[in-house]
Amino acid sequence: MSLPKAGVRSDFRRFKELNSKLDELEEEFSALNLSLPLQLGDLQNLETKATNLVDAINELLMQIKEKTSYGVVSGLEVTEQDTPDMSVNVSEGIIYMQDGERFEVEADTIPVAEADTDNPRKDIIYINGTGVVSYYPGIAEAEPTAPETPSGSQLLAEIAVAANATAIETKNITDKRKLIVS
Repeated sequence: MSLPKAGVRSDFRRFKELNSKLDELEEEFSALNLSLPLQLGDLQNLETKATNLVDAINELLMQIKEKTSYGVVSGLEVTEQDTPDMSVNVSEGIIYMQDGERFEVEADTIPVAEADTDNPRKDIIYINGTGVVSYYPGIAEAEPTAPETPSGSQLLAEIAVAANATAIETKNITDKRKLIVS
């Protein structure tokens, strides 16, 4: 298990600072409630400060989650072609690998191997350890199983290739992405 990057410690310090500011705002709000009549400008100013603080905390939590986990941050969805054929589209996206490496992956079109005439198979689409969209065909057999995802890689999708298939459609693609931000 790898340890979080050094930047996470400063993120936690920033989170603590933001939490202190939130406490101060809560005290300020309580004081305003006690000193009636309230001024409309005071309430609007307090609401703006609170909204900005909540936004900053949410952004910081997102950054901490990205830096301490691995998986797909955005995109990298595997879909059929506009006119289905024996290839699939992979949308652009961002992914963190298990070793902490971050990749911004460009959209790609991946060809799928020709279908077997007698048996179905399951193929996989994955991001390899260098951040490249990759394809690995399974073995055609009566009860096919998907191949193992290569070490240091992350699975994006499984593709069910029927015997004699001439096109890959949405129903043949199973999303297998590990999403770290929802």
